[in-house]
Amino acid sequence: MKCTPNVRQNLKFGGAFLMSKSKYSTEFKLEVVKYYIDGHHGYRETARHFNLKTGDELVKKRVKRYEEHGINGLCKNLKFSYSGDFKINVIEYMHANHLSLKQTVFHFNLGNLNVVEKWERIYYEEGPQALYEERRGRRKNMSSKPRKKKK
Repeated sequence: MKCTPNVRQNLKFGGAFLMSKSKYSTEFKLEVVKYYIDGHHGYRETARHFNLKTGDELVKKRVKRYEEHGINGLCKNLKFSYSGDFKINVIEYMHANHLSLKQTVFHFNLGNLNVVEKWERIYYEEGPQALYEERRGRRKNMSSKPRKKKK
């Protein structure tokens, strides 16, 4: 397995320690999927067996990702930026094959529906070339004047 390990981090805010949101390990996800596939159990029964509070939708999502991408579909996708060519390919593939956002996310093993939805909006409102621009982070100040230091 070439997945990154799940690490819980302690975060300190105002003197209080908070545990970051815990994630399920890849091994646990695989165990859930195997239980569903091998035991011929339903999604709801599998979720109940593993005490998954999120319910049967999470089991269904994991099984579909496993069937589409194997063990890599269960690993957390840590890629945060994609090339403009990849974004265009995703949008054009989605429309050429009449796929929904959810189907497209599963096909390309992306983490979130919102990413594809945002790319699609940019593609149609601003054109395909706009997908080559990096839009994350703060906008750069257009002023060329140096800032004055306060005394």
